[in-house]
Amino acid sequence: MSQNTFFLILFLFFPQLCFSAFENAFKYQYLYFKPAHSVNFSHIIPYGMPSFSQSQFQFFSISGSKPYQSFLSTGGDKLYRETILEIIIEYPVGKGYSLGPALQGCSVLIKNYPDLFAFSTGFNLSRVDSNYHYSIAMKNLWQAGDLKTDLPQIFRFDLVYHLKNHQFHASLSKDMLYPPELNFIWDFTLASNLKIKMGILSGTSEIIGGITFQVKKYTPGIIFLLHPQLGFSYGASLAFH
Repeated sequence: MSQNTFFLILFLFFPQLCFSAFENAFKYQYLYFKPAHSVNFSHIIPYGMPSFSQSQFQFFSISGSKPYQSFLSTGGDKLYRETILEIIIEYPVGKGYSLGPALQGCSVLIKNYPDLFAFSTGFNLSRVDSNYHYSIAMKNLWQAGDLKTDLPQIFRFDLVYHLKNHQFHASLSKDMLYPPELNFIWDFTLASNLKIKMGILSGTSEIIGGITFQVKKYTPGIIFLLHPQLGFSYGASLAFH
């Protein structure tokens, strides 16, 4: 099969193939530890296939009572590449709640074909107290651009519970085109400078895990996912606090 024939088939079946890497990008966010202020860089190779490798950048900060976070992920190679950028800014609305827009931009670049772009908006509602942090998000409520018909609306609920040396994270995600997914993540502090993470993603039946080391303001780490048929995804991360 020639290269042009391959990309013609890819383009014809694009609605079925589009944004699988985008969903994987958000899936990998479960692997990271997120303190009050942090910058995180990572590189992941899904299922041992370098041509589908993903590089990510995450920024999270709380200024006063206003949480701000941005997320950039790009995956693929010089023939096919998907990129997503998401920005969330929340504002206090009373009784400990924060509400704000979730802005998202997407692009798909296919060699020898026109570049494709999309923009979407949603909202994020969250609440934080001494032990709990929970949030409700609706993504892609309004879409524009070349790919607007390929962006499904997504509902997500996250609950995080903190104990002395433990953190439990449960997440319910519903892509309107697919059944709901329930994910559970457990963080455990082994020592003041060492943490481990384990969990499971119900949608893909993957086991996920990671380990990080605290070295002053730097947190290097290794991460992995294990799929029952496709095998390992692995990568490394570096955070600044």
